[in-house]
Amino acid sequence: MKDQDTPQENGKKRKVSAKSPRPSRSSVAYWRDRVYQPKTKQGTLCANYGAMVCFRKRREYFNLHTPNKDAAAERAVNIFRFLSEHGWEKTLIEFKPEKATNPSNLPNTVGALIESATALSSARPQSKNGYAKAFRRIVSDIVGIEGAGRYDGKNGGNEKWKARVDAVPLARITPDKVQSWKNQFLETEGDNAVARRNRVSTFNGLLGNSKSLFSRKFIHFLRDRVALPDQLPFDGITREKGPSLRYRSKIDAQEIIEKATEELAESNPEAFKIILLAGVCGLRRSEIDYLLWDAFDFSKRELHIENTEHHQLKSEDSAGVVDLDDSLTAIFRGYCANAESEFVIVSKGSVKRKAGSGSYRCEPHWKTVIEWLRENGVKAQKPVHELRKEIGSLIASEHGIYAASRYLRHSDIRITAQYYVDKKQRITPALSASLATDKKIVPIGDAEEHSDGETPKRATV
Repeated sequence: MKDQDTPQENGKKRKVSAKSPRPSRSSVAYWRDRVYQPKTKQGTLCANYGAMVCFRKRREYFNLHTPNKDAAAERAVNIFRFLSEHGWEKTLIEFKPEKATNPSNLPNTVGALIESATALSSARPQSKNGYAKAFRRIVSDIVGIEGAGRYDGKNGGNEKWKARVDAVPLARITPDKVQSWKNQFLETEGDNAVARRNRVSTFNGLLGNSKSLFSRKFIHFLRDRVALPDQLPFDGITREKGPSLRYRSKIDAQEIIEKATEELAESNPEAFKIILLAGVCGLRRSEIDYLLWDAFDFSKRELHIENTEHHQLKSEDSAGVVDLDDSLTAIFRGYCANAESEFVIVSKGSVKRKAGSGSYRCEPHWKTVIEWLRENGVKAQKPVHELRKEIGSLIASEHGIYAASRYLRHSDIRITAQYYVDKKQRITPALSASLATDKKIVPIGDAEEHSDGETPKRATV
C-alpha cells in the first residue's frame, strides 16, 4: 500500500496511509479471511475448512470439505452467491441437505413458534403472554378466523379459537400479507382524527409485541426448533409515527381522594387503600395487587417496591422507594396494626396469578374501584392507571421531570418526558400586557359581574 502526501503543514509534508476498500462478500478475498478450521470435541483442529455464513438475520455453518484455504474460500463465495439469489431453503438443500428445512422433522405452525419462542425468551410471563396474544390476533385477522369465542373464555370458546390460529402454517403469514393487514387495520371512517390516533397506537403495540417472538436474542436457537420461512412475517414492516402521548389532566385528584376518604375509608377499606396507593403513591395495578406489608418502613416513612416471591416487577428499574407523608404513614400504619394477611389488599383470590388469565388476585376489589372511579368522573379507559398518570403530572409540574421519573420509577427519563410537561410555574408572554389598556376588551371581573346575567359578546380587537 502506497502512502499519499497531504497538503503541507508548517512547510512539511505529512504522510498518511490510504486504506484499501473492504472486499465484497461476493469476492474470494472476503472469504479467504473468514474460512477457518473448527475444533473437534477433543480440541484438535479439523482437517477441512468451514465458514459461518450470515444472510437476512440467519447464520449457518457450512463444511467446505477441503483442507486447502484458497479452495475453501472459492466454495464459500459460491455458497453465498447462490444464497443471495435463491434464499436459504434452496441453499440448504443444495449445500447442506442434512439441515434443509423439512416440515416432516420440524414443526412449522404458529402454535409451534409461540411455544418455542416463549420457552427461549427471558421476558416475564405476563410479557410473553402479551406477545402471543398480539401475534394470534394478527394471524387471525390475516387468515380470517372469526368466532364469538375469540376473546371470550366461556364454554371453551377462547381455547377453540386459539387452537385454530395455532394450526396456521407460518408460511402463510408473509410480509406482504402483514403489510396489507396493516393498511386495512389503520383505515378509519372519514377524517376521524381520534379514531386514527387510537388505531395507530393499537397497531404499534401489536407489532412490537409480535416482533418480540422473533427477537434477535434467540432467533438462531429458534431456527433449530421451528421451520421458519426465509422471510419472517414482519421483515420490512415498520411502526407508524405514534401520536403525542402527552398527558392532559381531566380530573381533580384532590377531590377524588377527599371523596374516597368520605365514602370508602370505613365502608370499603380495601378499595380505599387501592385508591391511595394508585393516586398518591403512583403504584401500578399489579404492584398494588401483590403488595406486602413488609414493603412499608414506617419509621422512615417509606414504601419499598421490589420483586417478591409472589410478583415480578415490570422491569428491574421498576424497583424503588416511594416517600410517604405523615398522613399516609399514619393511615397505613393503622391498617397494618390490624392486618390478618401478609398482603396489603385483603382478598380471597388465589395468591398465584394464572398466566394469560387477565385476572388479578384482588379482582372483586378492582371491579369495585373501577366502577366507583367512573361514577366520580374518571372516564379514561383505564381509570386506575389514570390516577398514576395524574400524580405523575402533578409532580412533574411542581418538582420537574426528573422527580416525576424517579417517583413513577420509569426505566428512562425519556419515557417520562413523553407523557408529562416539566412546568413549575405559569408562563405568559409579556407582549400581551399592552392589551389590557384597550377599552374594547371586557375585563374578567366585569364579565363576572354582568347584571343582566348574559354572557358579554366577544370584543373585536
